[in-house]
Parts: sequence; structure tokens; C-alpha cells
Amino acid sequence: MRDWRQYVRERLPLPEMKVGRAEGIVDELASQLEDLYEEAVSRGASEEAADARARELISDWGGLASDILKADRSSTVTKLDRWFDAVVVGVVDDVRQYGLEAEVLREIYFPFSRSFLTEKWLVVRAALDPLSLVPSISRELSEIDADLPLSGVRTMDELYRGSASGRRFMTLLVGLFAVLALVLVAAGLYGVMSFNVTQRRHEIGVRLAFGAENNQILKLMLRRGIRLAVLGSLIGVGCAIGAARIIGNMLYGVSATNPVSFVGVVLLLAIVALLASLLPALRATTVDPVRVLQTGH
Repeated sequence: MRDWRQYVRERLPLPEMKVGRAEGIVDELASQLEDLYEEAVSRGASEEAADARARELISDWGGLASDILKADRSSTVTKLDRWFDAVVVGVVDDVRQYGLEAEVLREIYFPFSRSFLTEKWLVVRAALDPLSLVPSISRELSEIDADLPLSGVRTMDELYRGSASGRRFMTLLVGLFAVLALVLVAAGLYGVMSFNVTQRRHEIGVRLAFGAENNQILKLMLRRGIRLAVLGSLIGVGCAIGAARIIGNMLYGVSATNPVSFVGVVLLLAIVALLASLLPALRATTVDPVRVLQTGH
């Protein structure tokens, strides 16, 4: 059987930590590895397989040592030492306790019996509907302490939705304004193109009289609409990049200058501009050159 204390000591470099504290961490980790080894053996695994399974518990010893030393040097641990001596037995991933957009803070988990906080949270993982377990959990707590209240019962989905409700409302509001702006762009471009066709009816009639094809007139009108859309997109992208800092405060998990978003918006505006320009352009192809030349309009 492997000497787990020696195994941990060889792989966990803690030269900057006090000897007593470092040995305590080594003992705790060695105990966990030994328990995992013995559990695997008791379930019928060979000694080699049990040894391999225990060694898989920790893969990044250097990262673990770095995190432990960083926590040991922090003022948080220094303040906690005034309450009691604590031994670091492991490092977990960051948790966003105060919202998805909130900054990740340093946190330490303590055993229930050694926690100095007056308020406690009980987290239960369930394979069925979590709310269906509330009566059973309440009974178990009553057996421990009849005066112990159970309140604020919520599922993880409810906590997530509550945390993101404000951001979701802002996103909905911004989305509605974006749709309104898109409708205004389409209406404005349609109006400009319709006015342009009306102003150029005589020119269009002359072109048709001299043998211009309908598809040539259509391209001529659409070209102007596309130029307006390109000019508007360039101005809009420039303004969006300039306001990236303000926009960045409203985003989570994506950059304010994400190129995919910019390309998608430009393509959407191009499609809207093309559709808004298409009807006036098609109307231009129906101009009667004889009538235009006779009446002048």
C-alpha cells in the first residue's frame, strides 16, 4: 500500500507556509486519498486500479499549491485565524454568489459545525421535482430542532431567473427599441426611395425610350438604396464602437466589440434596406415612357 502522506508531500510544494499548517494540509489530503483508495478496494477493485483512481483525484498539484499559498497569504485567512485555526483541504471553482454580472469574490467553505455565521443555507440535489421533497426535508429538520424554521425554499432555476430578471428586462427593453429603430429605418428608406423614383420619373422614361431594359432600371434604383444602407451601416458601426464601454456594462459573456454581432447587424440592415428599396424600384420599371415624354412627369 502506498504511503499517501509521502505521496502528497512530494507533489505539493508549500515552502512559504508554516510547517505546522503545511503538514496539516498534507495530512488532510493524504487522508482523502487513502479513503478513496480503500473505498475502491472494498468495492472489488484491484490495488493497481484503486491506486490509479485515488491519484486521479488531484491532477494539477502546482495549481493547487498556488491557490493554497495565495489563500494563506490573504487577509481573509488572517482574520479567520482570530476565530479558529483552519486547514485548507481543497480548492473549488469560482462561484458568482451575487449575480451573473457581479465580480467573483474570494470565498471559503467551512463545515457546518464550525461555521460562525448565524444564517445557514441547505442545498439539496434531487433526481425528481425538488419542491416535492420540501415536506420530507422539513420533517428531518424538525427532528433535529423543532424550533428550526425552514423558509425561502427555491429551486436553482428560480434563483437563476431571479438573478437575471433585471438584466432580462433591460435586454427586452433594448430589443424592443432595436426593433422600433429597424422599422423606422425601413420606413425612412422606403420613403426616400419612393421620393427618388417620383423625382426621376422623367429620367427613367427617357432611359426606357432609348432602349433601357427593366432589369437595368431596377439595378439603377436598388444601387442608390444599397449606397444609403452602406453609408448608414458605416456610421452606425462607428458610433457603436465609440460607445463600446457603455454597451459593455450591459453584456455578459460576450465582448461589446464582438465581430460576429457587428457582421450580423450589418447583414440584417442590408436585407431590410434591400426589401425597403425593392418596391419603389419595381414601381420604377412600370413607368410608361410615352406618357412621361408627353406629359413631362
